[in-house]
Amino acid sequence: MAPENYKRYDLHCHTRYSACSMQSTRDVLKVALKRNLSGLAITDHNQIAGALEAQKLLRHEFKEAFSRKRFELVVGEEILTDRCELLAYYLNGRIRPGNFYEVIDKIREQGAICSIAHPYTVFRKGFRGDISEVKSKVDGLECFNSRNLIPGRNRMAEKMAERLSLGKTAGSDAHSLIEIGRAYTLFSPSLSLKKAIRLRKAFVQGTSFFSPLGFVASAVSKRIR
Repeated sequence: MAPENYKRYDLHCHTRYSACSMQSTRDVLKVALKRNLSGLAITDHNQIAGALEAQKLLRHEFKEAFSRKRFELVVGEEILTDRCELLAYYLNGRIRPGNFYEVIDKIREQGAICSIAHPYTVFRKGFRGDISEVKSKVDGLECFNSRNLIPGRNRMAEKMAERLSLGKTAGSDAHSLIEIGRAYTLFSPSLSLKKAIRLRKAFVQGTSFFSPLGFVASAVSKRIR
């Protein structure tokens, strides 16, 4: 169990810039702060516009959290590749879907880090192939995704991360406000998120209790849009 003073980052969250979500960036930030997260990565599908918008809002409308540096907004993206979906963090430009290795090269060009999203998920896009073949290419595996409703799938990812000496990440995969902060990555306040993942000093924690409601919200969003 991680100490109480550890930072808590939800590293997988969507906004209205993803077709399967209707939540505004402003509301996402409000809920993230209300739930006492230390940081949030906005990772819309193949898009960073929502994350950039949230970054501006944090500076201008949530000045207290920004000025005291008690909350970090990470510009991220959930990028579709031919092998899996990759969660990229600390981007400064959008990366288009494509070949797994080419996408990773583009992530590295920006000095960003990446984690394989929900590698053992069912009914969504998990990882195709043997993860051990690409362990040198990625920084981590998403070891807790709140939308993994099949028992044991998150634990499978965590065991694989430990076996391959990869970092661990966790995120709610929130597409609705009720899901935000229901899973998070924990690490020491003496470390940055990048270092915690690369040094394998991050822990994961979360719940899937609220996710069925989130799936309903996503289905409604797709039909409306």
